Amino acid sequence: MVWVFGGSCPRTGVVHFDAQLGRYVDEATRGALAEVTRLRNDVQASLGVVPNPAAAVVAIEKYLPHLLGLKQATAALPADICKHIVVAWNTAFSSQYCNSAVSIPSLNYELVMILFAYGISQRLLARDMSRQTGALDDETKSTLIANLLCKAAGVFNYISTLSLSSWTQGLKFAEVTTDLHLMLSSLCLLEAQEIAIRKGIARKTSPGVIAKLALGVVSKAKYCEQIVKSLAPPSTQEIRLQILGYYLSVIATVFKAQAYSHLSQSVKEQGKYGIAVSYLEGAQPTATEQQVMSDRRTKEFMPEVLTLAQSFLTTISKAYELEVKDNQTVYFEPVPNPGTLEIPDGITLVKPVAFVCPAPATIPFNLREPAACTLL
Repeated sequence: MVWVFGGSCPRTGVVHFDAQLGRYVDEATRGALAEVTRLRNDVQASLGVVPNPAAAVVAIEKYLPHLLGLKQATAALPADICKHIVVAWNTAFSSQYCNSAVSIPSLNYELVMILFAYGISQRLLARDMSRQTGALDDETKSTLIANLLCKAAGVFNYISTLSLSSWTQGLKFAEVTTDLHLMLSSLCLLEAQEIAIRKGIARKTSPGVIAKLALGVVSKAKYCEQIVKSLAPPSTQEIRLQILGYYLSVIATVFKAQAYSHLSQSVKEQGKYGIAVSYLEGAQPTATEQQVMSDRRTKEFMPEVLTLAQSFLTTISKAYELEVKDNQTVYFEPVPNPGTLEIPDGITLVKPVAFVCPAPATIPFNLREPAACTLL
């Protein structure tokens, strides 16, 4: 099973840096700021109500050097001028600000949200490609999808290294927390590993290796789920993050079943039929896992994922019934308790592609003469 979680893209309103700073700078600087504004407005358009992730990736890559140049050029400006550089963003996960933008006079905020939009756009592009008929069975396309996810993981990793706490005092939404970006990086990697598992099975990789890769997905899914629960406890109204939590729980259930199924296959090849039955027994969903999959919100918000998961788990259940019957009629081996079985550590095959910020563009920045500046 391969599924790339979609989710929403952050949105932003039009910002006119040239208008915000126009009365404080000379004519040449206003022209440079107008160019930065134009590039940002291309980003804004690509992140509209119906986002175009491919266009957003291109637009952000063009805008980012100019944003860094503007950030560098304005670093030494007086606070009473900097306060006029205001940007507004709608969030992708924090329900409170999905429809009501957060406006902050900070280019640090702008940088974090632009990078966040860049990572999310790469994820959405990977999602769209993965749902094209036959894409996951095409070596070139599936590799491209995995690479997009690994690149997005690198972007989220980079955001997590920024000093968010130095300017986010009092801001309480997920997008400005380190935890969210660490979680998104791991989410990208677990989805890229799903593709690696699919390729491994097609290439007849040993079931023991496939099991370890699947357990690697389980480990990351549980790690992500814990972060989501800390950011969006059940008592809150953070429904978008809670939906992601349900998705992660389903993924953990499916890949645990896949891991145990391949461990069963591995020991069966060694003639250990009773242990093979026990592994398949351990692959069956627990009561808690079944409760999540039957929850109304799981059915309502992720029907396609649930259909795939239930189909896969039904296959595992039928295999278990068949193995039980074979052991009772042919092999007559004792079946140990699944809780006593040896479970190998999961492994992660995929790695994030490190994100490197581009060099800042040169932004000529000159304040007007004091006599001409209305502030003074």
